[in-house]
Amino acid sequence: MVRALLYLRTRTLLNVVRVQLRKLRQPKALVGFAFAAAYFWFFFFRRGNGSVATLWAPGAPQASLIPTILPLIPTILLAIAWIAPGDEPAIPFKESEILFLFTAPWRRRALILYKIAASLLSSFFSAFFFALLFTGRLLFSPRGLLVLFAWVVLVGAIALHRMASSLTLHRLSRAGLAKPMRRRLLTGAGLCLVALAIFELRRHLPELSAAPDPAAWVGRVVGLWPISWVLVPGRILLYPFSAAPLAALGTGVAIIAILAAWILALECPFEEASVNAAGRVAARLATMQRTGRFSFGSQEKRSRREPFPIARARTPELAFLWKNLIASGKLWLAPRTWALTAAAMVGLCAVLTHLMGNTYWKAGGAIATLGTIGIWYGLIQGPLITRLDLRQDLGNLDILRTYPLPGWRIMAGELLAPTAVLTGIVWLGILAWYLGLHGHQPPALSMVWFSPAMRVVISGAAAFVTPFVLLVEFIIPNLAATLFPALFRMAPGRARGLDQMGHRMLFGFGQLAGLLLILAAPVALGWLVTCLFHFLLGAGPALITGTLIGVIVLSAEAVLGIWFLGTRFDRLTPLAE
Repeated sequence: MVRALLYLRTRTLLNVVRVQLRKLRQPKALVGFAFAAAYFWFFFFRRGNGSVATLWAPGAPQASLIPTILPLIPTILLAIAWIAPGDEPAIPFKESEILFLFTAPWRRRALILYKIAASLLSSFFSAFFFALLFTGRLLFSPRGLLVLFAWVVLVGAIALHRMASSLTLHRLSRAGLAKPMRRRLLTGAGLCLVALAIFELRRHLPELSAAPDPAAWVGRVVGLWPISWVLVPGRILLYPFSAAPLAALGTGVAIIAILAAWILALECPFEEASVNAAGRVAARLATMQRTGRFSFGSQEKRSRREPFPIARARTPELAFLWKNLIASGKLWLAPRTWALTAAAMVGLCAVLTHLMGNTYWKAGGAIATLGTIGIWYGLIQGPLITRLDLRQDLGNLDILRTYPLPGWRIMAGELLAPTAVLTGIVWLGILAWYLGLHGHQPPALSMVWFSPAMRVVISGAAAFVTPFVLLVEFIIPNLAATLFPALFRMAPGRARGLDQMGHRMLFGFGQLAGLLLILAAPVALGWLVTCLFHFLLGAGPALITGTLIGVIVLSAEAVLGIWFLGTRFDRLTPLAE
């Protein structure tokens, strides 16, 4: 078994390296590889700096929150394995592994041991990347090997736990505990935990009110017994990061050994399920190559309600919006989901306001911070990730060119769907920001520009300008797709190799530079008008006037951008790729 594992992994690694080296003969691949290598060298390897851990250096204002917040991440990942498991035992085998191993004279226990070893070996590469990204300085310190070991334990334990939980649920299903009953039990347990947490929060409200700052308040809330008990698995997985060397090694080995013994104790037939899963993966890859769209779901797609009746689409642009929303296949993109999320946020803030009273600002600051982060990622990273536009339709370019429409109308329709999707997400971030600051006046904010009334104006102005900013932003990647179609993959899957990663980074920096260039004139003109009208009309009317001027300039830029994008699209042909 060990020889087979080493043979498969070494040959796979050698073939990957060989393919990547052959790709470097192409100039575009060489440029992407050089950019990615330079990025990693200057930001990670050079003197061991550039990791995200530098943001949480000792003495930083947010450093005290890290030991409290970090256990939430592995705990959530562990809970997802029980809340949203797969339909069949999660022992995934590739087609090559099925071909070579399932026909070998091995027992089922040997195959499970092989998969456990293969998962741990695969976890090493993911762990090295996470260690480089989040703990770069520690990785190049005397504790570097111990930090890498802790990351291997964390990543490998999450992978093995998902396998063990799936096998456990499969056993429970065979024993008569069907999925609907499991969902009812999980929902009931979740509601009981929430009720207990609220009860403890009210019981310890005087102690929580005495917390000097939000970090201390969060620490005391997490220390309450229902929440502290839920976070125990996450704390155990993170223990090797801060323990002494011998304790870290012993804890890590014990965690992996317990999970491996759990999986072996739940030995059950999985060969047929693994073959079916490999067939579904192959079918999804074939669909991706044929249509240019990738689906991560294992279930068959069910019919769902259309975003709006297509008969009401009086213009072709709305028909493109309907098509791209349907093609996304994501239920969480529906306005109903956004409305339910907004209602849940309002309800949560109302409960916290009722429980905490004048000390709500300690929790509201964290909510406003999360909302600001959501706005930032929606505006900066969203246009690079959301590809419901020409980038996903490059494979169907020959069909698009047959439409009796000018290029600018096709491109205007292609830009509507991603703009609508990200607008809803950014609006949720704006709502979180407003709810987090509602009911109190943070001392760090100006009473003139961030008074309670002005926060309503700011939220409304931000919500009004968001779709115009996103529409202009999406012109940049779509223009890059028309200028350099060969650099865009026909399928929006994950990047393979440093060259593809370098191309993504290049377009990411280009997106940011283009955004700054496009927003320079509207922001400057809008801010100038706001400052001038502030002395005449006051802060609120001045901000509204400046926002309207900025939106007018943004609209003019969007019209010019869509027109130029349409001219580029008219010149683009499948043969030009």
